[in-house]
Amino acid sequence: MGILIVDSPASAGHPVPPDYPEHPGRYAAVRQALEPLAGCEWVESRPAERHELERFHTAGHVERVLSACAAAQEGRWEALDPDTHVQQSSVQAGLHAAGAALKAVDCVVTAEPRQA
Repeated sequence: MGILIVDSPASAGHPVPPDYPEHPGRYAAVRQALEPLAGCEWVESRPAERHELERFHTAGHVERVLSACAAAQEGRWEALDPDTHVQQSSVQAGLHAAGAALKAVDCVVTAEPRQA
């Protein structure tokens, strides 16, 4: 039984302010650690659609996040709160992260028994 890993290069496209604990280097380190493992099947994520996001978040919250990403000027962050900062490229990273979770669940439910 293999392990499905749903991934997207968009994950590396979510820059954060300097010295912030979450950063693209963490994504690269996890990917580098997982790549040599035997028995893993890598598939690319898909972006989640708005209606899928709204199954888990209010429409107002989804709009707020998407609008903040769109409003961010090149190379600058928009703060959603004191701990959450986004840029224009953050929207693709976020949509693919949510889409990866949805795709992983769909694959586990509809395919041969496996882990994702």
